[in-house]
Amino acid sequence: MIIIKNLTVASLLTSTLCFASNTFAQNTSPPADATTLLPSPAVNLDRALLKDIKQFVKFANKVKFFYPSQAVAATNWDKFVAETIVELSQTEPYRRQEVGLQRLREIAPFIVERRRELPDLRGNEPAVAWQQDAARTIYYYTRQLSTGNHETMKANVQLPDRNFARVKYGWRTLYMPLYLPQSASDQGLNYSDYRQWQVGTDFSSSVVCMSTVSAMWGEIHHYWPYFEQVDVNWQRSLMPLLKACTEEVPTTRIKAINSEFKKLQDEHVRIFYPWGYEPQPSYNHPFILRRVEGKSIVVGLLDVASPEIEIGDELLMLNEVPFEDLVEERASWLTNNDHTSKNHATKYLNFSAAQAPVNAIFRKPDGRVIEVNSNKVHVSEGTLVQWRPLVPRDSVAVKELESGLWQLNLYNLTQQNIQQAKAQLQDARAVVLDLRQYPKDFFAWQEGLSWFIDQPIEHGELYRYHRKGPARRAFYSQQIRQTIEVSENPLDIPVIVLASRESISLNEHALIFAKKAGMPILGVATSGINGEVMSASYFDSGQGSGIGFWYTAMRADNADGSILIGRGVQPDIYVPRTIESIIANEDNQLSAAIEYLKDQL
Repeated sequence: MIIIKNLTVASLLTSTLCFASNTFAQNTSPPADATTLLPSPAVNLDRALLKDIKQFVKFANKVKFFYPSQAVAATNWDKFVAETIVELSQTEPYRRQEVGLQRLREIAPFIVERRRELPDLRGNEPAVAWQQDAARTIYYYTRQLSTGNHETMKANVQLPDRNFARVKYGWRTLYMPLYLPQSASDQGLNYSDYRQWQVGTDFSSSVVCMSTVSAMWGEIHHYWPYFEQVDVNWQRSLMPLLKACTEEVPTTRIKAINSEFKKLQDEHVRIFYPWGYEPQPSYNHPFILRRVEGKSIVVGLLDVASPEIEIGDELLMLNEVPFEDLVEERASWLTNNDHTSKNHATKYLNFSAAQAPVNAIFRKPDGRVIEVNSNKVHVSEGTLVQWRPLVPRDSVAVKELESGLWQLNLYNLTQQNIQQAKAQLQDARAVVLDLRQYPKDFFAWQEGLSWFIDQPIEHGELYRYHRKGPARRAFYSQQIRQTIEVSENPLDIPVIVLASRESISLNEHALIFAKKAGMPILGVATSGINGEVMSASYFDSGQGSGIGFWYTAMRADNADGSILIGRGVQPDIYVPRTIESIIANEDNQLSAAIEYLKDQL
């Protein structure tokens, strides 16, 4: 046996599970001392209360994201919503809407029932509005209160083109300003912490959970840019998300929440639950599975695996349950899109929280069936003795394949090795460009592509959405254009580009440039998402107690303008990995690329 040094199952797991008072805003609402807060009362989440909570959080999200004031910007919305949910639960049903509106008006006093009650914007006083292309300022995105001349601001395509929005809160029709005079924008009470009850930050609390999922829902509802391309009725997902918080069993709650976010088909969506809330995958089978040709195939073996199990065997049954049933069940609630979820489900099912005996039935490539009994192994103890990666990865940037044929692993190009890589390719007759893995350097792969083009490549299938108000279509779409110029000393030789099902985001960005350059793509459809990720956290104390959330806040399309999300970059030459190539430990995609290039010479 060949021991793969320094590659443990623990390291494999790590790589796999990847906010009607005229008080000024700076006068922060005084939080009660922790010792004076009352214990949070029991919350009876009946159907009527859930409906009232749904109406409140929908309205609160509009205020949070579009009411232009310092108090709104500084409020701790996680805790405000949570404590309001508790207060609504202690209020007679006929008064709940009134109480919710009253609490919001403490922060945003100019939410009015008559249009004429809105502050006058006709004077010379500077106006204030939100300028935003995302829910917060982070990475590539900006969200800030902008101040200036009112008419000049309204002429800015990135700012609201209306002074107010008509919004619904239950049966009420209200007017919410999108612009405020600066003096009015300074009014409102900043809510910074719990005032009455010890609501806490524990996600196991149904109240904290509802505040969290409603905030996540609100970010998607107001900022996610793919509603024109994905068939999802997101309005209908709010109630199931709130109901999920009534589930006491963590795994049941997680499945219910994830199932709603799965509908987005956004491969960037990730929900990071608090440490310890869900069972930790501490054990794994003595064999490692991946999905190949639509089957769950053994691609790795631990030193404790039965000698009867071999690379290429298909797992049919696990503890008397058809393994395909387990894959389908797991895939149904993973947040991954339908295009990739079974691949991820097969991968995650290698691991479990309990060290239970395993009864497994496999089918050999020749059709024979074997039954094996074994025990699971702690992830810190297993050692891989055989490993066939489904998506090959090289450690070098450049290597010679055959006489005159070279492979350039664009994902390994960096500013440090790029000149040496180009020098090595000077005598190449043809090159395979590998983009099956995620690039290390955002700029290096672009320069690498520039060596093989004879005219500039422009990529204009990226869009930033500037949000102008709470209505779904109140946005300005800004096209982002990027260009790769021709290298000073281009290589006029045939090329072909490799893509994998794990090519995602930046990989796909690079592949779209390659498509626009007319380079043939060989492999399979990619993951199907691109654009900068937005990250959020809720009830985060800095000690792992809060929820983390990722999603895509920028729209990206395919090279021809077709839909990328959930579909991926499509190959020109379809060559999937095969069971036969896994058994033989051969890269059949690379072999097919070599044959293609030979035909071009």
